[in-house]
Amino acid sequence: MFVDVTDIDEAQYLALMYILNAAHEVGWSANLDATWSTLDRVMSPSETDLALNALHDKGLIYLIASDNSNLEYRRGLKDAGVCLSFSGMAVLINFPNRFLARINERFGDIPETLTATLIPLLNLERVPAADRYVSTVDNLPQFAVLAENLDVLKQEIVKDQNQNELPIKQKRAVVAELEGLLAQVRGGFVKLSDLTSRARPLLKEIADVCKDITVIAVAATSALVAIKAILASLF
Repeated sequence: MFVDVTDIDEAQYLALMYILNAAHEVGWSANLDATWSTLDRVMSPSETDLALNALHDKGLIYLIASDNSNLEYRRGLKDAGVCLSFSGMAVLINFPNRFLARINERFGDIPETLTATLIPLLNLERVPAADRYVSTVDNLPQFAVLAENLDVLKQEIVKDQNQNELPIKQKRAVVAELEGLLAQVRGGFVKLSDLTSRARPLLKEIADVCKDITVIAVAATSALVAIKAILASLF
């Protein structure tokens, strides 16, 4: 089935990403009620309905009843599942460059769980699989900034371990995480999933709880900006 990708918008591509994340692979079914609930938190219910209805009409998703019969799209279906078609999977795999930046602009940052599910399916000549390593040589300035700010955070937290003035819980565990990330950067290769699933959530938490502590807030924010630039260069 031919699909005109220019007729697909950011909301539709984002809906495909959420369905993939919930169903894990083509042919597996995600719960439709849960999909509605998730997408309604990201976009308005009317946007959700427009996106899913368009995907259904284009054959990029299909709905199945509990008896495995096919369903027409309408809100309020009970005990229905939503699946990616092979055409829907092909759109996800072939067009991340077209949609991901636009989705970030329209809906805010894409959750790491969505990109972590999508990345292993992409063309590995252009984007490494989530469980592979990225060479720091390819983004040396950004990795240098990342390393510098991770080291600042580590030193500040280590200094505070006896004073206990920073509002950071489990400081030794946080320091160990920072040291592990630093070791990868300084070693020349960084695991992509560690950037998306470990470093970014950790740095966001540090920046949030230490927002009134300038040296830490600036370092955490600068490290996040560096990671965002590194990830953007991979797509």
